[in-house]
Amino acid sequence: MAAMFEVFWRFLLLGCVSFGGPAAHIGYFQQTFVQRLQWLTAADYARLVALSQFLPGPGSSQVGFALGYRRAGLPGALAAFVGFTLPSFLLMLGLALFAAQAADAAWLNGLVRGLKLLAAVVVAEAVRSMAQTFCRHWFAAVLALATCLLLVWSASAWMQYGVLVCAALLGAVVLPARAVQPARPKGVTSGLRWRPLVVFLLLFALLPWLGGLGAEWRLVDQFYNSGSLVFGGGHVVLPLLQQQLGDALSEDRFLLGYAAAQAVPGPMFSLGAFLGAELLPVRPVLG
Repeated sequence: MAAMFEVFWRFLLLGCVSFGGPAAHIGYFQQTFVQRLQWLTAADYARLVALSQFLPGPGSSQVGFALGYRRAGLPGALAAFVGFTLPSFLLMLGLALFAAQAADAAWLNGLVRGLKLLAAVVVAEAVRSMAQTFCRHWFAAVLALATCLLLVWSASAWMQYGVLVCAALLGAVVLPARAVQPARPKGVTSGLRWRPLVVFLLLFALLPWLGGLGAEWRLVDQFYNSGSLVFGGGHVVLPLLQQQLGDALSEDRFLLGYAAAQAVPGPMFSLGAFLGAELLPVRPVLG
């Protein structure tokens, strides 16, 4: 129990000061848990970061979850996730509640326009940064350009999912594989855990059916679906989430939340707190 509270406190402090996005969060985690507290070795930490890049969803939050798990098991993993996310969740929820009450204020409209410009700059910088990281091979650059042109031509949800699958298959066949030296860190088994995988697939299959039961279930389905298909971090979630939500939320409100998520500490997926409160105005905290 003491280890779980230690994990929660450490991640809560980081959640209050970790500005700069996922790449910066990885650096904060390394300084705190590898260099200062020595919870794990640098090699073990590098493997956790590499694994987070392979999985969909928020990379830095996954690394934090794994660090909490190594320290205090499943309770520690949940404590790390809640502690790191709580500050940004409260800030984004507060923004949604305040923006709803002051929707007609002239100064707020000016702020929204300014944040929309900030969002455009942030997205452009994210594209440039990811291009430098992931498009080092000529075929990867061609694949990215072709994907961009296809999505400009048709930005439907099925087109986005189809492009993801095709790009992954073509990349696996054409792009050269990088040799990785096998190693097993302490406390980590090599067996495949089937139970979490089965739960993940069941939720992915059943939530679209449960979405017909009400707005709350539909919201869960939309966010679970987006989180299951987003590779590359928070910036990649923007087009998928916007496509999922459709006309349920105006573009201005979506960009307001997206831009505000850049200005708060913690994971950028805290955008979900803002969007949920906007989509369920009667019960914003539940959203």
